[in-house]
Amino acid sequence: MNENVTPYGLNGHRHLPEMVQELAALTEATPTVTFIPHLVPMTRGILASCYLPLADTVEEDPALLERRVSELYHDWYDREPFVFVTKAPPSTKATYGSNRALVHPKVDGRGRRLLVFGAIDNLVKGASGQAIQNMNVMLGWPETLGLDGLPVYP
Repeated sequence: MNENVTPYGLNGHRHLPEMVQELAALTEATPTVTFIPHLVPMTRGILASCYLPLADTVEEDPALLERRVSELYHDWYDREPFVFVTKAPPSTKATYGSNRALVHPKVDGRGRRLLVFGAIDNLVKGASGQAIQNMNVMLGWPETLGLDGLPVYP
């Protein structure tokens, strides 16, 4: 892996149906999602780049639309203990050793697409962190129990 980056899941990644299912639950249309993960030479972390076409009925002014999208993301995630909407694109290093998910929406006015970038430490926020978070909720414990320690970086 050293000095190498490789895309995989080109014919449909195993998590793509789940993404489409969850997005479809939020709208009346089945969304078209492009998801191509890449293997990169690092110990831990995932950086996701997601692209979604905007409906023709969506606001035309990219700057206004970007503000509206940012407000929607903040409305949705600001009450979540581990998801943070960022002002700049996230980096995997900023999630190192934490259960945090960093999300950054961006409007591409030229291509009429919503670009969403997300970063997690997949050794903490991955299945293990999600299992602890789910257990906490199921048992009526604070959702953050055992998961809200300071990240290793920065």
